[in-house]
Amino acid sequence: MPKKNVTTRLEEKQLRQVGRYLKTRRPAETVRAALDFVAEKAAHEKVVKKYSGVGEPDAFQDS
Repeated sequence: MPKKNVTTRLEEKQLRQVGRYLKTRRPAETVRAALDFVAEKAAHEKVVKKYSGVGEPDAFQDS
């Protein structure tokens, strides 16, 4: 996939906190990992929303 060069201003403290959470060293790695995380979370929420309410009430009560 082609890459786009983007310039942005970020809070240093927030960038460091996110970098520690995502275990990244460089700002570019942190931004990339954060974008990947958000995209994965959105895909997960889409699946959960699609299948929530499927089945009968209390379907998992006996599990």
